[in-house]
Amino acid sequence: MIARIIYSTMAAALVLGGATSFAGAQGAQTAILNVFPTGQQTGAQTQIDFSGPSSCQVLQSRMSVTFTTAGTFDAADLVIGLVAPLGPSPGSGGWYVTGADLGWSGSGLFTASVSSDFLNGIAISSTWTLRVGSLNDPPTYSGEFSADSRVEIDYIQLPPPCAADFNHDGVALVNDITSFIGVWFTESGLSGPGLRTDANGDGLVTVPDIFAFLGLWTRGC
Repeated sequence: MIARIIYSTMAAALVLGGATSFAGAQGAQTAILNVFPTGQQTGAQTQIDFSGPSSCQVLQSRMSVTFTTAGTFDAADLVIGLVAPLGPSPGSGGWYVTGADLGWSGSGLFTASVSSDFLNGIAISSTWTLRVGSLNDPPTYSGEFSADSRVEIDYIQLPPPCAADFNHDGVALVNDITSFIGVWFTESGLSGPGLRTDANGDGLVTVPDIFAFLGLWTRGC
């Protein structure tokens, strides 16, 4: 990442809506993510972290955006990216849209509503990231998003994950042990929150975590 990028971190809100009718899926819900920057931003890239609905199957994502340029900024150069850690195997889904993708060009007020399946999958972590920037170097933008600019995520709530199902394939098998050991070697000796192989929850990744996971695996799902 280019060192000259200036980051502006802002708070974000997650509003869970009630059950909706979605493509025949029973119990589908919609998460409305009001996470776009507020106020005019000039000379900065904005990164926002927020907690999305955990333990859910994402079905579809929609983005409704109204953007007004400032100064000489070309709306075609705007970049909006939403990244979510998705499964069933650990990984990430990303949805990146440029102003040019939306048919925008020049200066003024621009509006678009688009949908995508790039974020479809099982959300295995609650930390998602929205990034707003540009195609320029450094990737800064000048302009303002409307208050109702948002991302909507259609999803189905899933049961709490099974601790023994480490690779998130829906069953607890020997493969989960080998997957755990593989990640344990990369995290061994580390400390802090969010470590996947801290099986005993003491904030450290050490040998006792292996035995703790084997105990969980023996109990199964």
